[in-house]
Amino acid sequence: MGTLHGGVQSLVAELAAEHVLGGRERGLAVTDLDVRYLDRLRAGPLTASARRLPSATGAAVVVVRLGDAGRDGRLIGPATVTFGQL
Repeated sequence: MGTLHGGVQSLVAELAAEHVLGGRERGLAVTDLDVRYLDRLRAGPLTASARRLPSATGAAVVVVRLGDAGRDGRLIGPATVTFGQL
């Protein structure tokens, strides 16, 4: 009640990360997804911004910031998404 289910938030994080990498077109699949739920989505809508991190191992790693647009973009959860080849 009064928030967006954590599973939906993690799906949004995964999709934002895929978008940054062009995941499906490059034959990548998520191998690890870590989401930290810091606050609930109180006003909405949910926002997601993603950026790729450099990786010493060559793995594709993306950090996603999940925010609450109705509360001045307040951080509700950061996520780290790691991709590997299909």
